Amino acid sequence: MKAINIGSRTYRREKLNVFFYPDWSEIKLTAYKDAVPDPLPAKPDNLTEMIQIAERLGKGLDFIRVDMYDTTDGLVLGEMTVYPERGARRTPTACPKFNRWLGSQWGR
Repeated sequence: MKAINIGSRTYRREKLNVFFYPDWSEIKLTAYKDAVPDPLPAKPDNLTEMIQIAERLGKGLDFIRVDMYDTTDGLVLGEMTVYPERGARRTPTACPKFNRWLGSQWGR
């Protein structure tokens, strides 16, 4: 687990985006496509469980994006993909430094 991205219907509609390290510290980008939410979202109570599930699902893979939803009924798996945003260039952010860092995690 290298990075956590918060996504929701509200965030998409309001063009908000933020990335965190697994310890829930914000990953500061040098360029943004979307605004950073203010205030930042609170750390989920079950973050440790979510990370453990994502790591278990991604075991043996160089890269996988695991989408999970924290609902009132518990954690729900949304999807898993090896090509987020269709593998498009300059994704997942407008920050080349972050994109290079994230891409450098392959094969580690």
